[in-house]
Amino acid sequence: MNAQEKSWKFEPGQEAPKREAANDNSPEWEFDDEQPAEIPEFLQPDKVLADFTRPGGFVEECVDWIVSSAETPSRELALSAVLPFVASLIGRRYGTTTRDTRANMYVVALAPSGFGKDHARGQLKRLRQAADGWLDKFYGPERIMSASALRNALQDCPNRICLIDEFGGFVRDITDRKSGAHLRGISTDLRDFFSASSSLFGGAEYANTKAVTIHNPNLNIYGTATPGQFWSAMRNASAEDGLLPRFLLFSLERAAEAELVVPDMPVGTVPEKIIDRAIKLAGINRHVDDKPNVSQVLERTAQEGGKLPLPVIGVAWTDDAIEALKVFKRAEIKATREVSEQTAPFVARTAEYAIKLALILAVTSTTKSEQRIARGRTKHTWSRPLVDVRIWEWASGLARRCIADMVQAVDRFVAENEKEAISKTVRDVIARAKDKGITEGGIIRALPEGHTSRIRAEVLSDLILSGRARHVEKEPGPRGGPKSSRYFAGRGL
Repeated sequence: MNAQEKSWKFEPGQEAPKREAANDNSPEWEFDDEQPAEIPEFLQPDKVLADFTRPGGFVEECVDWIVSSAETPSRELALSAVLPFVASLIGRRYGTTTRDTRANMYVVALAPSGFGKDHARGQLKRLRQAADGWLDKFYGPERIMSASALRNALQDCPNRICLIDEFGGFVRDITDRKSGAHLRGISTDLRDFFSASSSLFGGAEYANTKAVTIHNPNLNIYGTATPGQFWSAMRNASAEDGLLPRFLLFSLERAAEAELVVPDMPVGTVPEKIIDRAIKLAGINRHVDDKPNVSQVLERTAQEGGKLPLPVIGVAWTDDAIEALKVFKRAEIKATREVSEQTAPFVARTAEYAIKLALILAVTSTTKSEQRIARGRTKHTWSRPLVDVRIWEWASGLARRCIADMVQAVDRFVAENEKEAISKTVRDVIARAKDKGITEGGIIRALPEGHTSRIRAEVLSDLILSGRARHVEKEPGPRGGPKSSRYFAGRGL
């Protein structure tokens, strides 16, 4: 903040200046305020993210474990990390009975600095260490340097979760038109892997490299970033290219900052029941397989699944859950036809993500029972996963919440050209300045380097003319100096 910004004050009791007419005789022109993002009626959730963090089963147990060691606990961030992690364990072995939807998902969690974004990701890494090698193959690279490197990782093991920090920088690299083909190819492959989870990915063939087919790729991504970093990287992204609509957004931009607490347990404590359940969900029975052969077990699982289709375990639905899905799907189709081309790709993914979430919760909510068998031995069996109305209501509600937040954010930040990008940035920084206002220098610093100053001037002029912004100048104080000026939010900004 510069000296001018620090010294800008209003007299006691004085409000921020109102927009004045051009002269005393000029009328107050009425302008049509720009409409906010269109949110279809069925996408207007009545719950916040925190309401979805206690769904029961292993998902809730993992969320409880993660926040128990956090100094600034956030159940929302813990849930956002647990879901793609569980999907990496079960995604290739479980699917819905009719559509054969798999659980693979791409999640991006956005929260301000100091919110504790690293904690959930760090705890998943500690779970990997505590599992003593049994889960290693399910963790993918944290830095993806090329499309071929990503394909190689999935050829090695088709079940992967990539935990990526500073996710905005990664997205910028793979979507920037100036990036090399090895980076831009990642964006294309991410779209293809997402849609090929129930079939196969045909690979990419080069002059000296044959294409390798990957059956049922189960790639999951968990990215974290600050809102500013991520949306700055997405300024020139397009909803129509299909990558952004494949992401489930956990936005904590407006969430109350978590209070500093004394953790209940050290970060290095991983309960044995968490380790054991994660390994079982991955389809590994470590009490039968000899410990020295763990790498062979995982290699065999990867080879059988990646080079040949893996038979899927169908998860059944109750009749009333099926009926609720039909109602939801009809509402989604209707809303997709009614919204704009920019919003439609996101709305059209709502039911798909709701099904994925329902699949995860159903598989992780199974219960274990004991049965006495011959010679005093005990046999443990797990109930079969089933999607009921309770699970569907949780899954569809969370999908609606995340996608509604994504639609609103895309309307605020994602642009199709430079003028639209500059306009959205300028409107956002002026609105966030509230009654303090912002100098033109502050606006310039918020814009990308090398932006067109003429377009910036046009945008500011249009905002002032329409009444969405006010430009107020202040005369020098008793000590002299230049005039100071600021921009304030007007109607509909």
